[in-house]
Amino acid sequence: MPSEKPVELALPKRETIEGTVVDTSGKPVGNLRVTLVLVVDRASAPPFFTNAGEAKVEADGTFKATGLFPGTYKIVVFDLGSTGLHAEEIEAKTGATDVRLLMKPSP
Repeated sequence: MPSEKPVELALPKRETIEGTVVDTSGKPVGNLRVTLVLVVDRASAPPFFTNAGEAKVEADGTFKATGLFPGTYKIVVFDLGSTGLHAEEIEAKTGATDVRLLMKPSP
């Protein structure tokens, strides 16, 4: 009978991205949600190895997305109210603590 050996699995360390959402005058904008999607090179990574994260933007404009696989993420802001503002998508690497999302008046 073969000897049983323990199997060790190595999962990637989970990381965070933190930042602030502000308007064009620099005032914090809250009541929003940010969604983060891992930027994956489909030629070198299996398609199932994608991870999306979400974070609520607090009243002071700050957000912290946790539990992310290491990598670069595309960040999109969703307006949960009716601020009449929008933000362009930006990219940030995990570990970033100074991501700044600028909300501009909707066209």
